[in-house]
Amino acid sequence: MSSNDLANPGPGAGLEAGSGATAATGGPDAGMAAAAATAGAAGGGRNPGPGAGSGPSILEEALRGKAPPWLERFLSAVGRGAHRHAMFAPGDKVLIGVSGGKDSLALAAALALRRRRLPFDLELRGVLVDWTPFPAAPEGLARIEACFRLLGLPFEVLRADPADYAASGPFSCYACARARKRLLFGRAQELGFGVVAFAHHLDDFAETALMNLCFRGRFEPLAPVRNFGEGRGKAPIRVVRPLCELRESAVRTLAARLELPVLSVDCPYKATNLRGSLKPIVADLSKMDTLVRENIYRACFGPPPARDGGASRTGNGGSEED
Repeated sequence: MSSNDLANPGPGAGLEAGSGATAATGGPDAGMAAAAATAGAAGGGRNPGPGAGSGPSILEEALRGKAPPWLERFLSAVGRGAHRHAMFAPGDKVLIGVSGGKDSLALAAALALRRRRLPFDLELRGVLVDWTPFPAAPEGLARIEACFRLLGLPFEVLRADPADYAASGPFSCYACARARKRLLFGRAQELGFGVVAFAHHLDDFAETALMNLCFRGRFEPLAPVRNFGEGRGKAPIRVVRPLCELRESAVRTLAARLELPVLSVDCPYKATNLRGSLKPIVADLSKMDTLVRENIYRACFGPPPARDGGASRTGNGGSEED
């Protein structure tokens, strides 16, 4: 196995896919989609978290080495994308950017499970930015903290006021994402972590590529791997996006089946999210070709390399519309 390989893609790898800081503590399968919808409705949008029932949860069993086949397929797809773009190397310290949504919690669970199978060590840590003007519910944060404790990962909350990071003009979804990224990068450098993992999935890649093509006149997706801060006198940060080859529907299903404690935050800036406006367009295109997301991704990054071929990091290209 390559030293840059997060996971050896196995059978079924083609699953569809603060200014002040306060530490809180150390086409998808139709049946799976229906399970996700049922779980979300039953939980009223707030999952109590894995292990809340009477017996061991699927996540607890998976952490003991007993993952069901559908979860193995998901993990293989994560490993395939990580291997293809050479995201990880031995000794990497990886800070996971946690929003509390389904995507970031699914990423944390996937990395925690895949780490146990690697021939080298990865240090993982979750960090959530909580904006003080519209804070997350304490009980929601407590559930996420418990989930990270189950995963065996340190977790902390950074509390800050987004107004402290507004440059000029009104604060927007884009400005919020940049401010959040700035906080996460700063915390990673303080801790000596050189890698920051974000949970952008295949739908995000397709939507961003179309957004840049239609509104900015250039065909640029998100980058699966991107380096920041080189030559600026600070420790460089490598951003990785291990869910790059997984559809949002697969991530949603995983979060529901693993009973991840998804935190619902009514973001006041969500209406300014330009990428979100492309979501129904991608959905309509997928009615004409179910592989439209994969085709856009392939147009950006080319066909997958041969299994025995060397992978190289994507580099500094790509748009960073988070």
